[in-house]
Amino acid sequence: TSNDPVVNEGDGTVTFTVTLAGANVSGGFSIPFTFANGSATDPADYIAAGATTSPINFVGTINETQQITIPIVDDADFEGDHDFFVNLGTASNPLVTIADNQGEATIEDNDAAILINDISVDEFAGTATFTVTHIGPNAAGPFTVNYSTADNTATGGNDYTTSSGTLSFTGISGDEETITITILDDILIEGNETYFVNLTSTSDPIFDISDQGT
Repeated sequence: TSNDPVVNEGDGTVTFTVTLAGANVSGGFSIPFTFANGSATDPADYIAAGATTSPINFVGTINETQQITIPIVDDADFEGDHDFFVNLGTASNPLVTIADNQGEATIEDNDAAILINDISVDEFAGTATFTVTHIGPNAAGPFTVNYSTADNTATGGNDYTTSSGTLSFTGISGDEETITITILDDILIEGNETYFVNLTSTSDPIFDISDQGT
């Protein structure tokens, strides 16, 4: 069987532990293995070429463990937790059954950011609601993010109501807050128009707030 390890992106490596359970196996045996992408991909997030070489070899002693270690990449991408898999092949000794032929490695993203989505609404909708999300690791505690609107082809006071304010986050990764902007329905024939919601500052400097909502 193989475990399902969870590591921080900055740990450098992730290790699967494969365990022989049930009974001793005379003469030992080997198990080949391969890797498979999940939301983590090779070589952007993990490096299969630098991993333990297949197969792993067992002496055959009950409760014996062998390890498969893979380098992981500490990048600056805001990607959330991501995973990949190790798939165990058929043991060289036919008496050995692979009870759990797949292990899942979860890489916890260590890049903290506040992201805001882009939306499209009809002019007569009345409002436009943006979703603002905390991704990456948990913060040390609650924090705030300030925002303000900015004109593009749509202008404040004519096409939408200018707005600014402060969002309060719990500090738990995945927390979502919303910003609702009033849309002004005029009678002009003017085509599609856009404006921006900018994240202007935060009380917690670990967060990247460079994302912009449109």
